[in-house]
Amino acid sequence: MARKGNSDLFSSLRSQGIRKRVARALSELESGGREARGNAEKLGRRVIADLRTAADTIEKRLDIGGAGTRSAAAKKAASTRKRAATKRSTAAKKGAATRARKATKSTTSRAAGTARKTTSSARKSTARKTTARKRTTKRSS
Repeated sequence: MARKGNSDLFSSLRSQGIRKRVARALSELESGGREARGNAEKLGRRVIADLRTAADTIEKRLDIGGAGTRSAAAKKAASTRKRAATKRSTAAKKGAATRARKATKSTTSRAAGTARKTTSSARKSTARKTTARKRTTKRSS
């Protein structure tokens, strides 16, 4: 009679997708000596822990029952913050480079402007020569 119960448990475990060796050890949980029972119990506890872990993983991947929604939302928020920070940093670097370039140009142009002013004022003090062409009168033929 006990043999039939074991085979029922064994076949039911096998039909649910549990491996043959694990199903046999679990079905021998009730029968067998003290040694066999101890090993089967250890194996049974390990199988239960593995199945619970597998079920949790499946729930998280499928977002069933809100198992993985909070962690997924936290990861999304963290990546959004990181992306925004990178964008701000890039813009700040670009602005600083532009300001540095403009500052260098303005000091150079100021120095050049000062030099031009001094030379132009020196020219004004001397008499200017005309560069216009003299007009020649047309000869009528």
